[in-house]
Amino acid sequence: MCSKRPPKAYQKFAVGKDHIDTCVIQQELQEIESRQRELEQRGVELEKKLRQDGDDDATHDDSLLAEWFEVVNKKNQLVRREGELVAQAQQQELELQHAEIEYQLRVILQKQEHERIDADAQQEEKLLEMLVEVVAKRNQVVERLEEDRLREEAEDRDIQALMQTGGSEKKKESGKEKKQKKKSKLGLIK
Repeated sequence: MCSKRPPKAYQKFAVGKDHIDTCVIQQELQEIESRQRELEQRGVELEKKLRQDGDDDATHDDSLLAEWFEVVNKKNQLVRREGELVAQAQQQELELQHAEIEYQLRVILQKQEHERIDADAQQEEKLLEMLVEVVAKRNQVVERLEEDRLREEAEDRDIQALMQTGGSEKKKESGKEKKQKKKSKLGLIK
């Protein structure tokens, strides 16, 4: 007499190596927010100094402008990291949803055909729809990250070009003219 053993139940999905605990993500997001406030304050202080017309010292103005660019770059890096963390958290949540849906599908599919009931077929269809939706959301997150990456590269190129243009005009213009032109390009004066 040969006995049939029931098929082995599937294991639920274990988190991957690159999984970051949500508490760690939340903590880093709070640190980023705090650092952004500090940089925002410093940027405002530097802008006020740059807007003052009483200072004719071009060297001093150049150092303030360089510091302002540095603050802007650091702030941009923090905004980028914040976006990465939010995307990471969304990805992880969607991966867990994906794994849970797959697990539920496997449980239904491991049943023998004669053991399935109408509710199983309806549940299977519902789970498949949910799975497609989760995959679409994951694709949206990936596409958004790629769009952000391309936009950030373009922003970096623009900043580099602006910084290089300011440096090449030194020889042609007096200090005051150069100062006015840089401030105008940056939108610090009209």
